[in-house]
Amino acid sequence: MLTRPESLYDRETEWADLSRFVLSPRPGLRLGIVYGRRRYGKSYLLRRLVEATSGVYHLSLREDRRPALGRFAESLSRQFQWAPSQPFRDWRDALAQAVGVLGTRGTQPQVLVIDEYPYLRQNSPELDSALQAVMDEAAAGGLDETWTAPVSVVLCGSAMSVMTQILSGTSPLRGRATLDLPLTAFDYRQARGYWGIGELEAAFAVDTVVGGVAGYKDLTADAGIPSSREQLPQWLAATALNPSHVLFREDDYLLREDPRVTDGATLRCSGRLGRRRMRRAGG
Repeated sequence: MLTRPESLYDRETEWADLSRFVLSPRPGLRLGIVYGRRRYGKSYLLRRLVEATSGVYHLSLREDRRPALGRFAESLSRQFQWAPSQPFRDWRDALAQAVGVLGTRGTQPQVLVIDEYPYLRQNSPELDSALQAVMDEAAAGGLDETWTAPVSVVLCGSAMSVMTQILSGTSPLRGRATLDLPLTAFDYRQARGYWGIGELEAAFAVDTVVGGVAGYKDLTADAGIPSSREQLPQWLAATALNPSHVLFREDDYLLREDPRVTDGATLRCSGRLGRRRMRRAGG
């Protein structure tokens, strides 16, 4: 198994699963999917994976196909000093060249992480099919005949409705992935350790309000961490119940991340209900 970085809190099971996936000695091209809500720590985890394997990490943006292809080429060039002889024609060309270069980098397993994959897919609906074509060509021996190392491609995203459909139904990638890893929130005990709250009641109260989402600790850093039940009202007033704090409308933001939810009335109603629940918790 890959040496687990000291900076990575918990996630022992996920790290072990990722290690087994990328270190598999089976030759050829493999596909893995990692998904979960925003601020669960997916990108942090996968960046550590890329560091441990000397792989390539590409963070996608919401942009049109041509600039997206250009940025992908820049990521490859920056991280392993290689650039295509001419601009990529399309995503099939880009992916085929990327995995081809990775497959000839020594003999150790190679990794390509494409983070926020739904952003790429939004303006390039052919992306799943392009990856399918590359995987099928590799499986048929048309790409990896000269490879000296196995290659793993990991797709990651926060848009749950998109990521959970990639491997289902009639999707081009159905049946082609060997890793399907949902990253979940910390449970109560893990969250207590992550926040560093000694008192059980205070830890339980914080977990009741914000759950085990790792990123919320950074969002509330200015308000400190409530170490006792008595400090909770003041902490709530400064964070989740403060109209100027980002957590106050977090329920709205989470709903808007799902492209299937487009009805404004639904979003407004859900937001009001979420804030009422927070107020009751603070009372």
